[in-house]
Amino acid sequence: MKHIVFVEYRIMEQHRQDYFNWVDQCYGEQGLVEIYEGSDQRNNFVEIWDKEKLNPNHVETFKQMRMTTEESSAWFPLHHWVKGGLEKLHIWEFNHIDRK
Repeated sequence: MKHIVFVEYRIMEQHRQDYFNWVDQCYGEQGLVEIYEGSDQRNNFVEIWDKEKLNPNHVETFKQMRMTTEESSAWFPLHHWVKGGLEKLHIWEFNHIDRK
C-alpha cells in the first residue's frame, strides 16, 4: 500500500452499537478499507483506504461524498454519530515516502 486515504472521527458512546451495525452493513468483507479503534481512546476510529483500490483519480470525489449532507448518501448516518458532527470528520490523503 503506497498511497492511502485516512479518515478519522470519534463516535459518541450512545451510538457505538449503531456504528458497528452500520460498518457491518456498509463495508462487510469488501477489503477496501481497514478500520481501527484507538486502544487508549475508546470510540476514536480511523479508516485506512488503499488509494489504488479506491481509484486514485477519484479521491476528491470520495472526500466530497463522505462530507455530503444528502440523506441518500450511504455515509449520512455516520454524521449524526460523530462527536462534533461533520466538522470533526477528518479526511487526509497520504503518499508513501520512498527513502531509498
